[in-house]
Amino acid sequence: MEDVKTAVLVSEYYPKAYPEGEVSAAPISRLTPFFHDIEIENLKATGSKQAGVIVGLPEAPVKTIVLKNVDIQAQTGMKIAYTQATFDHVTVTAVEGEGITVSPTATVTKQ
Repeated sequence: MEDVKTAVLVSEYYPKAYPEGEVSAAPISRLTPFFHDIEIENLKATGSKQAGVIVGLPEAPVKTIVLKNVDIQAQTGMKIAYTQATFDHVTVTAVEGEGITVSPTATVTKQ
């Protein structure tokens, strides 16, 4: 991909793609999203404004998301929260700030 706004966008958060600070858990209902078993493989992106966002909810974190052979070059990095992810050969290069920012509410295992 070239010159896309956001290279990877997986978000269960309603008001916007990424929350400001920690979010309180809400009761689980029939409308609660449950994102799981997602695999993104062999992705190369250049010229993106943002590398990505992967964010679930406190009551329904994104589970079993795997990024494999991913190379992203962007203006700003990737933010991850309320997520359980596995990264295998993932490189994120940001012009501004960190390439990957993992919130304390997320777990990223690197292989």
